[in-house]
Amino acid sequence: MNRPSWRAWAAIAVCAAVVALVMARPPHPVRTDRAYWARQSGLTVPSGCGTGVPGRTEPGPGHTPRLDIGAYGYYGPDPRAHEPERYTVSAHLDPGPTPLELSALRAAVDVYGPHGQGRRARAAGLAVRVVTGPDSEPVDPAADGTYRFTRGDDLHLAVDLPEGATCPGESRGTLNVCDPLLTNRTQDCPVVRLALTADGLPGGRAVAVSYEPSAQDA
Repeated sequence: MNRPSWRAWAAIAVCAAVVALVMARPPHPVRTDRAYWARQSGLTVPSGCGTGVPGRTEPGPGHTPRLDIGAYGYYGPDPRAHEPERYTVSAHLDPGPTPLELSALRAAVDVYGPHGQGRRARAAGLAVRVVTGPDSEPVDPAADGTYRFTRGDDLHLAVDLPEGATCPGESRGTLNVCDPLLTNRTQDCPVVRLALTADGLPGGRAVAVSYEPSAQDA
């Protein structure tokens, strides 16, 4: 009995590979847009993408306490420092002449495109880190879980925007993109809105906007 030649074995192998490929191919094209994966994985797509305006900074009763955004932006991963990529908003809380003792600090962050382009990212119920110094060293709360804020202190608030907070077509790395791309004008760049809530905060919340656009900026 003659054994199959190497050409016959090659033909059999090709046919088997084709059958395996057909069997493994999904019945429908695989979609990669964020809305599809949100429905499949439970990820919440931010509401109001491409709409809305950032509003204005809201001073508290008697203009205190006041929340001011000091810095915000994307930081790429740094393997040497074992730091993952992140988008962080930093702010300072001026309590006014009377110190404040706050607990249960939470925040909401919205990022809006320039010139009325609407919301690019949104997340609420975010953890707030209380830090100090140029290296943003963490500050421990008191035994009762409160943080004491006094006028002139070196405490700052840091909030990290999670990956799933960006709108479809955006990523944390694109939230800094200005329009036009090369510009030195603040009004050409995205606007960040930070809303802080906490127990012990007069009125229950404080809101800060990184830049308050005017009608001429649209």
